[in-house]
Amino acid sequence: MQTPYNYLFDNTSKTYQFTTKNDIVYKVAFIEDSTLNSISSSGMEFENMYQIIIDKVTDVVEPLDFKVSLTIDLIISNFFKTIENALIYICSEDNGKETKRYNAFNRWYENSKRKQIITKIDNVLEFDETTSVIYTSLLYHNNNPNIKYILTAFNEIKEVINEEK
Repeated sequence: MQTPYNYLFDNTSKTYQFTTKNDIVYKVAFIEDSTLNSISSSGMEFENMYQIIIDKVTDVVEPLDFKVSLTIDLIISNFFKTIENALIYICSEDNGKETKRYNAFNRWYENSKRKQIITKIDNVLEFDETTSVIYTSLLYHNNNPNIKYILTAFNEIKEVINEEK
């Protein structure tokens, strides 16, 4: 059985970093996110909401490496030791690779050993007046006491954005 890569937390950049066997460097960051606070119809202020950023720093095409997924899985698992934490993942539109990123994230979750404690909900945002699509996912600990409000707000994102146009 494969084991994850060793990773370190960099206090300066506030990121987790690891290097693969092919000398590819990855950074994983959890950034506070207030998106749901601005759209929630409940008026609830959501704390412990984060956006996860997964960045392949090395600009080299990497061959498929399952240990990358295992390492990200471990980092996310440690993040959810605080059950009130929730993550929003937005696939950036850089270089037209958002679908590829979305599929990779889905593959990671499908293979995750944490599915019994972490739930992933997808919300593909297709906008009324454009052909633009944004792939988003929400991850939360199954025992998160605020999940009812978080899910309601997460599902309101598309409506709010389309109303603003």
